[in-house]
Amino acid sequence: MACVVAFLLKLQEITEAPGRIVMVGNDPSGPHYDVFESSILQLPKPSGDIRSNRLAAKLPEDYDDVHSSYLSATYPATFYALYCSPTLKSKEIVTQLKQGMTDCKLQSCRGDILEDKIDEKCLSYLHQSEYNKEGSNEILWSVVRKKNKACTPKSIISLANKGSISLVGRWSQYLPFNKNVKITINVDNPFLLQGLVDHSAIFQGKSRSMNMVALAWCRGHLHVFQQRDDFAWYPLTNLGDESQNGATILYFALGTDFRIWNSNSEGFPGLWVSETDTSHAIKQKLAGSRWRRVEKKTLSGVNSNPTRSKTKTNINELAGYLLSSYPTSVVNAP
Repeated sequence: MACVVAFLLKLQEITEAPGRIVMVGNDPSGPHYDVFESSILQLPKPSGDIRSNRLAAKLPEDYDDVHSSYLSATYPATFYALYCSPTLKSKEIVTQLKQGMTDCKLQSCRGDILEDKIDEKCLSYLHQSEYNKEGSNEILWSVVRKKNKACTPKSIISLANKGSISLVGRWSQYLPFNKNVKITINVDNPFLLQGLVDHSAIFQGKSRSMNMVALAWCRGHLHVFQQRDDFAWYPLTNLGDESQNGATILYFALGTDFRIWNSNSEGFPGLWVSETDTSHAIKQKLAGSRWRRVEKKTLSGVNSNPTRSKTKTNINELAGYLLSSYPTSVVNAP
């Protein structure tokens, strides 16, 4: 028995750009995160191949092995759907759902190639920058952002993750520092969240008033950010190693203990946590017996009414879309 949550980023109805789909789930071996591109701009429907698994399990002929809260999406928004199976593991559900999609972990997807070209323009500017030619060890971010539009916060972080540049300075605590590189950016001003996330938008669940946690797309990957008392947004997922983010995103969608966002890994409320602490605490919950009960309740909700369920989670229903907003606050770190 397992469930998978799939998220679809859709911008407009008529577009040549493929849809971006992220799927997250949890198996006994641990949580997982998968990202795909699809020319069909809809959430996936359960694959017909599942029928053989149903027969092998000697279930009734009219029993669907994977029950989906599938919803045809409209534009623009981040849509989601829940897929559950009483017999399959979540990775097996993903295998059935991903048919016809491009696995962005195995090959470069179109959106990634376009982002890489922007990165190359930014890196070319940094190499040719007059500030770099003067022999300075550091280039100020406050100068770069005014001089070159290609050097967005997204590109700066991407180049650092690739090891092309290094980031230092007051606002670089959660950003990569690389030794033995020719270009160092002094992040003397904070990044605005709207410049870091795709399309300047974040997507909040129904519990946003309690925990101020939101999903956001960054370079085609899903991330979780939290706004805190200083009104800055803090990343609760790994920017650069997205494969580690499945647990946090899954708990954002289906988790029922909203206090976890506002406590450390030992469970003390009121203490702000880092990305590492949050991920560790959530993984502990996903491995526990209480999470098995959450999965059973979720599966029951999908089976009883695929399109509208009263299952209480951070998403409004088992299929739908997340509310979007356009923050102007900065990104910070614990």
